[in-house]
Amino acid sequence: MRETNFIKQNKEKWRRFERMLKFKQNDPQKLSKLFIQITDDLSYARTFYPNRSVRVYLNNLAQQIFYSIYKSKKTKRGGLFKFWTDELPQLMYHARRELLLSFLIFMAAMLIGAFSTLMDPEFPRVILGDNYVETTISNIQNGDPMAVYKQRNEIDMSFSITYNNLRVGFLSFISGLFAGLGTIGVLIYNGIMVGAFQYFFYEQGQLRESFLTIWIHGTLEISTIILAGCAGLTLGKGLVFPGTYSRLQSLQRYGLRALKIMIGIIPIIIAAGFIEGFVTRYTDAPDILRLGIILASLSFILLYFVWYPRQKAKEGVKKPVKDTRIPPSRPLNINYKEIKTSANIFTETFRLYSQYFSKIFSAAFLLACAYTLILLFKYQLNIGEVIASYRGHSFEDWLFNQHFANLFQFFNYEKVPILGVINTVVFGTMVYMGCYYFIRNSEKHIRLSTGFHIIGWLGAVGIWGMFNAMIWQRIEVAVLGMLLFPLLLLWLVVMLKESKNPFSAIVRTLSLWSSNFSSVYGVFLIMLLISFLFSYIFSSPILWFLMDIIGWNFSLPEAEMSAIFAGILTFIFSMFFCLIFPVFMISTGLLYASLKEVRDADGLREKIEMIGVKKQAFGLDQER
Repeated sequence: MRETNFIKQNKEKWRRFERMLKFKQNDPQKLSKLFIQITDDLSYARTFYPNRSVRVYLNNLAQQIFYSIYKSKKTKRGGLFKFWTDELPQLMYHARRELLLSFLIFMAAMLIGAFSTLMDPEFPRVILGDNYVETTISNIQNGDPMAVYKQRNEIDMSFSITYNNLRVGFLSFISGLFAGLGTIGVLIYNGIMVGAFQYFFYEQGQLRESFLTIWIHGTLEISTIILAGCAGLTLGKGLVFPGTYSRLQSLQRYGLRALKIMIGIIPIIIAAGFIEGFVTRYTDAPDILRLGIILASLSFILLYFVWYPRQKAKEGVKKPVKDTRIPPSRPLNINYKEIKTSANIFTETFRLYSQYFSKIFSAAFLLACAYTLILLFKYQLNIGEVIASYRGHSFEDWLFNQHFANLFQFFNYEKVPILGVINTVVFGTMVYMGCYYFIRNSEKHIRLSTGFHIIGWLGAVGIWGMFNAMIWQRIEVAVLGMLLFPLLLLWLVVMLKESKNPFSAIVRTLSLWSSNFSSVYGVFLIMLLISFLFSYIFSSPILWFLMDIIGWNFSLPEAEMSAIFAGILTFIFSMFFCLIFPVFMISTGLLYASLKEVRDADGLREKIEMIGVKKQAFGLDQER
């Protein structure tokens, strides 16, 4: 049917529907029928007139009808009550294995802390601090071992403790993004602290008094740490074990579950802070009362988070857990013949990167292992003097000094000359991988030869060699090296994508650069900023927690411990560099596609050639 006949046949019906929408009171059944008819017409228009104004008109009309039907829809009451009585117990049942694992890790860490204190009575000073230990010993000698809970007023103490507990809980939860390892580190750290803390009081002959005092609030407080660990492990499970989902879809699915668990334990964290601030200080209360509070708190945790979810599962649930709506996986379609904004390049860079992430990660892991082993083989126990672990004493120190000191020492070729060679080969390889995956995605039908790979790898390694030769020279030469780096990456893409010799590629690169040089440096600066932000994740406090745990539990000579820490730091940061440099290369490839369209207008020519061309659709003429 021609578009004009379609409009003529239905326009009176559409006008009648428009008049109905103007009235505030409408029959819901009529509106529902109206919605069905309009959507049928819209579906027909989308099929036969996709680029015509009638499709836009019907789409707007359908949206108005939909709004009229659903604008007065009332939300169901009791949503919060249902969350506590139905949804959260279901989530806890689904996460029962993660909860058990979190509990076992924490208990094992407590035993490690207690055993460490047994073997070394000075261990509590390492984990708790000299000031706290000395203060507690003084309180014990004065006849009030729990005086630390009476030194501040109730309100200030309650707020500060609640804030600290919330910080620990959310740190444990969000650390699950590190494949669950960060959460495990937080659980181990806190478990060792509790074990050492409790055994310290046992050695001082104050086990009974400390138990009846500390666990008044500690039952809920420690339980929330374990529950937050369950949430973090759930988050990590979605990342590590995606199942039939893509890794991103699985992370969305389990991420929502983990977040709901965290929301569910926030009131308990607040209650624990209130009890510690207002109740724990009454150490003269009858023992039976204090023991009753401890048992009541423990009973609540076990009944609500363990027994009740199992009962709900046995009885069957009326409505299963509602996961986040996950859109179906769609193939990555990037238009390489259009002018792209910096925002488009940013978005498509990470979409393309995520498509090949598993292969990039595998290569990065192997190269980071080789990077670390080479330095260990070269310097052996002296690596701790070559690669130093700078650790700040405050947040500002970590943010501005420690982080950059740890990061940039891997480019200090004057102190460690071998780094120039290792960086050139390893980082050049990762740069080539980013270029290769860009070309492979943009030209799926072309099979790349062995010679292509050799030339591409040598070109990427050569770029890093040139960059390394300039970066530690005089300041003027170093600045020139930074300015040339994005041009060198663009030169590599031009040489491989257009099969040009290196000299012809230079001319072509300058031609593309001159068409929009601001985009070249704009995209480069955006990716540089993202890289710095990403690097903070790799040097987050979790890294130092793990190092502390290793230091507490391995009694090795100082030189050997320093070598272990240097090896960990080398692996972490070399892994970061190997993961981030393909991002620069992929963004440069997409930038090349945009600059080529600005210069050559291939996509525009194709569109001009298609003007006036008719296609056949379902046996009928389809206007274009």
